[in-house]
Amino acid sequence: MKHLFILRGLPGCGKSSFIQKNGLENFTLSTDEIRLRLTTPSLNENGELYIRQDRNNTVFNVLNGMLETRMRNGETTFIDATNVYYRHITDYLKLAKRYNYETFLLEFYHPLRHREVMYNNLTREPYKRVPPQVIDEMALYYNEEKAKIN
Repeated sequence: MKHLFILRGLPGCGKSSFIQKNGLENFTLSTDEIRLRLTTPSLNENGELYIRQDRNNTVFNVLNGMLETRMRNGETTFIDATNVYYRHITDYLKLAKRYNYETFLLEFYHPLRHREVMYNNLTREPYKRVPPQVIDEMALYYNEEKAKIN
């Protein structure tokens, strides 16, 4: 069977933990992992390491290229990314249709868990932390974009 699992949720809501707990790393394409392959962590104005977000166009081009290669080979794939924005999901769905894949959208975030997400973000490795205001902004888009998906 050809399956595509699209993980969706804010940073810190458990997507990558789900992948690790279930031993799915070899089946997963992760935007954060691609970012770390394209550039090393950088220092912010406070001298703290962070994963750069300024190359997202390249990150998603690489991810989509890797996904298409896997789909040509009929491989089951998990996409570990926030996938907050509908445009990213539509790219995956177009490929899934072309290669006759069954798709599953796995939602990891619920607004009632927002405090938990913020706490989880603070307990991550420092370079993986996302500024709280960015998570709050993403939360605003999350439900608005979810309506486009359904």
